[in-house]
Amino acid sequence: MDVSNISLGPFEDDSQPWTEEYSKSLNLTYHPRNYQIEIIRDTIRNKNSIVCLRTGSGKTYIASVLIKYFYIKKLKENPEAKFLAFFFVPRKAIRLQQAQAIVDIGNLRVQVCEDDQRVDQLPNNHVIVSTPQKVVNCLDKNTIQLSQIDLMIFDECHNTIGRNPYCEIMKYYLCPIRQQTNGPKPSIIGLTATISAKAADEKNDTIEQNLINLCSKLGCYLISTVCDPNNIDEINQKISRPQNDQFEYVLPVEYNPYFHGYLEAYKAIIQQIIVHLDNRQTLDEHQIGSLGFIQQVINLKHSFECQGKTDSIIISDYLLLLTKKYSALYDLPFDRVLVYVRQQIVDYYRAYEQSPPINDLLFEYCTLGLNSLIQKHSENPTTNSKLNHLVNLLSRYAPTGQKGLILVQTTFFAKTLYDFINDHPELTVK
Repeated sequence: MDVSNISLGPFEDDSQPWTEEYSKSLNLTYHPRNYQIEIIRDTIRNKNSIVCLRTGSGKTYIASVLIKYFYIKKLKENPEAKFLAFFFVPRKAIRLQQAQAIVDIGNLRVQVCEDDQRVDQLPNNHVIVSTPQKVVNCLDKNTIQLSQIDLMIFDECHNTIGRNPYCEIMKYYLCPIRQQTNGPKPSIIGLTATISAKAADEKNDTIEQNLINLCSKLGCYLISTVCDPNNIDEINQKISRPQNDQFEYVLPVEYNPYFHGYLEAYKAIIQQIIVHLDNRQTLDEHQIGSLGFIQQVINLKHSFECQGKTDSIIISDYLLLLTKKYSALYDLPFDRVLVYVRQQIVDYYRAYEQSPPINDLLFEYCTLGLNSLIQKHSENPTTNSKLNHLVNLLSRYAPTGQKGLILVQTTFFAKTLYDFINDHPELTVK
């Protein structure tokens, strides 16, 4: 790319039109929309900035065009200079996606920093897409310095709270005691679709204070969003936004009378096995199924392995099989959990070519107990108000074609949900 013949006027001056011909001269894959040009100019004009636009509006594209601007600007000043930008992503799963978006801008060498790589060992690249912790590690070891970086882009920058790696990077940027040299500092761009305070000590702050906190942590002076009325109309036409947003929540879960009886029967199976375990007194101070209980069983198993106590090891394994999914009984369909645990026990039992007597005994005891519980459940099922409410939400909104998002604060695979989806083939399930 011959940067000497490229004018940066349309980037920096609102009076100079940004035409499709100009976009072609930059080798852009497509001409940016007017609201995107507004954000690009606003960010350049105000130095460090946070770009706040709704999901789907092209924040990554805007960031990519800005990378190209800083790249061209540096090479116009010194054709022999090296350019380096970091695009930080909070989750490893989106590294390739963001890297490809930057590659599509053209003319930039883009490298994804993989799990087994270090950012200070990826030379001759213009852009490195990485999780922020990779850079924190190098800054801590002084194998990379901020003065070597021209631009840092923080994707989902609202995560800049507490001891998040974003904050650790910014300590080297903002705190004199952490600064390695007095050299130039990189420009900073934050990207977010939602500006919110997540830290516990910020939840009660005013909206204004939340914005100030975020800007101060990222060393930014501006939150850039679409302000031109014409561009607001454009983004509303191009990027749909739900109207009349509704928020619903689930009340504290309620179970029918059968639930607690079945839970006690399940606990009785576990308690009967505990009786045969050596050093079982260490389990008394923990509730069955709690993390403390499970960890203590793991500790006991390790000690039995060191002592070569095969029977005690097998007893520990059965306790773990029965209790690791214990908390799921409160959230998932009760019979689904029982069936899952029973299958895990069957797989464990069959793994022995020559089964020890204690394995035979425990397998028979557990399967009989679980089968009995599953049979009772089929005759008198339990109910879970949370799952029922979720299915009601799907029944109310999904078939109507309304756009929306249902956030469920649990991980589950509910038979009722599965049946609902099968009964509504018009749904697209992701």
